[in-house]
Amino acid sequence: MDLKGDRYSPKNDWINSLYGEYGETDKERTEGKIRGQSDYRYKPGGKSFFVGAFGEALNDAVKQIRFRGKIGPNVGYYFINKDHHKMDASAGINYVYERSAAGERDYGEWRLAGNYFIKLSEKSEYYLNVEYSANLEDYTDSLGLLVTGVKSQIKDNFSIYIELRDEYDNVLDAGVEEYNDVTITAGLAYDFM
Repeated sequence: MDLKGDRYSPKNDWINSLYGEYGETDKERTEGKIRGQSDYRYKPGGKSFFVGAFGEALNDAVKQIRFRGKIGPNVGYYFINKDHHKMDASAGINYVYERSAAGERDYGEWRLAGNYFIKLSEKSEYYLNVEYSANLEDYTDSLGLLVTGVKSQIKDNFSIYIELRDEYDNVLDAGVEEYNDVTITAGLAYDFM
């Protein structure tokens, strides 16, 4: 499942996504995740510089993360800000609350993110989203996310897509043997906004 809703205007942008996956191999659960993200951006006095708020909620059954919530302010800049072509970078500080099989914890983290989008034709587009975050008190506790794909509209708000998703966690949880979780998906997408 991959739901996205973006709204762009001269004064503010609101970028939202909801991603979920479930899978089993030989009756063993190999995928089980749901992630929601929301990024509000206010552009004071122009189209390039923005300030805003970022939020994320995550449940990962394989890594035994019952809930991880993030919220915090961010600042950023649009290097390209056209309807058919966008590129931006942002930085921020988040408060993180996590409840997992290992217990509960909360901490501050810094986050860097970059996004690139281009319309390849009237009905198709390419996108790339990258983010890296780390615990403010322990920089070796860090996470990375890369999402890239191609999407082609088939009717109104429905599109077909293929996407590569790589989630990096440099602290291995119990029962997890790899730092990277790479997923390639193809499917239907619905754009709400």
